[in-house]
Amino acid sequence: MQAVVICNPVAGGGHGRERMNRLSKIVGRWPWATEIVWTAGPGDGARLAARARAAGARWVIAAGGDGTAAEVVNGLLRDGIPDAPGFGYLPIGSGCDFARSLDFTSARTVAEKLPDAVTRQVDIGSIEVIADGGEKVRRLFLNAVNVGLASAVLADVRRSRWLSRLGRRSYAAATAIRILSGGSVSLELSEGGQLVRRGAALNLSVCNGAYFGGGLRPCPQADLGSGTLDVAWIEPLPVLEALLQLRRLMRGAGARHPAVHLLRGRSFEITGEHVEVEVDGEIPGRLPARISVLPGALKVLAPVRGPRAD
Repeated sequence: MQAVVICNPVAGGGHGRERMNRLSKIVGRWPWATEIVWTAGPGDGARLAARARAAGARWVIAAGGDGTAAEVVNGLLRDGIPDAPGFGYLPIGSGCDFARSLDFTSARTVAEKLPDAVTRQVDIGSIEVIADGGEKVRRLFLNAVNVGLASAVLADVRRSRWLSRLGRRSYAAATAIRILSGGSVSLELSEGGQLVRRGAALNLSVCNGAYFGGGLRPCPQADLGSGTLDVAWIEPLPVLEALLQLRRLMRGAGARHPAVHLLRGRSFEITGEHVEVEVDGEIPGRLPARISVLPGALKVLAPVRGPRAD
């Protein structure tokens, strides 16, 4: 099998299987022998990707949201980068920020153009954190790492039954509750072993791609081909200002705001309070965290006109 499509059937609010089935005729016209496999639960994307790599697949394509894409990439590159298959992405999930960073459009357009795709090397991030059991765990990430408000809100929504019942409004409600409680974290940020910032932070983002969280972009200059990571440190804000301005700042309008500090580098260490760390929409562990960029580590099938990918 030359290509394997790993599809999350519950992506896009439970419509993943339906959306993938609508693309099946297009997939059937691809010039590669292609198999479609389905995930059955968390972690399945990584397992199926590792199996496809071991079986000699040339292309492994994630069909779902960013969670599915991140799992597949972790499965492809778990044991190292050399000889890993190329990666493709059919964005059929609710949150497809990696597709935004790649300038991909609709899943149908991507599927139609993949036969004429070119390959593009893009950066991915690597993070090491402390799991609840005390052991170190390493994850690869596509979009961003967050410490502070964003990670706390995600944890609150995941743990609260009443918040989860609010659907899309759950994150807005959890954010407001956290802001009203005056929550901030005490952090230290080092780059290459040198302390660059210490103090209270409302949120700290380390971005590989330009987008995360459904279109948030606190580091508007982040670029998948830069060979670097971009950081946005947002200091605590007065409650009213945080309620009114935070979403604007998290959408890239904070470059001139005195509470927002932007920097760029290749490797960072975050220490401080033993708080949870959000990585591409998941919480694999807590601080301390070691973060680095792997320049050009992922070979992506980019659906643009050009020499055909073999």
